Amino acid sequence: MVSNIPIIEMLDKSEAVELGKANDILEPIAELNIFRTLLKHPTMAASIGKLLGVFLFQNKLDPKLRELIILRTGWLYGCNYEWTHHYEIAKAFKVDEDKIMAIRSEKIPSDIFDKTELIIIRCVDEVKEFEYVTDATLKELADSFIDNKDELTLEVIGVATTWKLITQILRSLNIKLEDHLSDWPPDGKSING
Repeated sequence: MVSNIPIIEMLDKSEAVELGKANDILEPIAELNIFRTLLKHPTMAASIGKLLGVFLFQNKLDPKLRELIILRTGWLYGCNYEWTHHYEIAKAFKVDEDKIMAIRSEKIPSDIFDKTELIIIRCVDEVKEFEYVTDATLKELADSFIDNKDELTLEVIGVATTWKLITQILRSLNIKLEDHLSDWPPDGKSING
């Protein structure tokens, strides 16, 4: 059971920004509550920041696909922080609102998503259910890409498993949303009701 009381207090923003600079973490990232907590262990924060940076800023995968993976992960693991942040990011990348809302469905509607989107969503579901992506799904995933097949397949698996890790960190440490954000946009509903 996840506690409502943070065990590790966050750094104040200015201290997090300074530690972030010293560890190559961009200021807008260092100011986030997750990094204000992770920067209590600067080496760990820098490693996680670098990993996230690869998928967020050096990606080959279409950002719309990445955001569907992250939203599905945040939803399935009941991670308000991840859902809320990436709801806004998905909207900025012009992911259709109907897809964002449908990603919350227990049974994903096949008429809203294209073939590749359905496969990447299945990857997330399998990581949740089995702790890995099955051979059949992995083959379908690789076959869905024409160019950069290996890199894109690795990115999908990397994003799905990395954001699983991030949701587990967020929930385990009870990291709260930043004050200016509202829970579970757009309607306040979570997988838990």
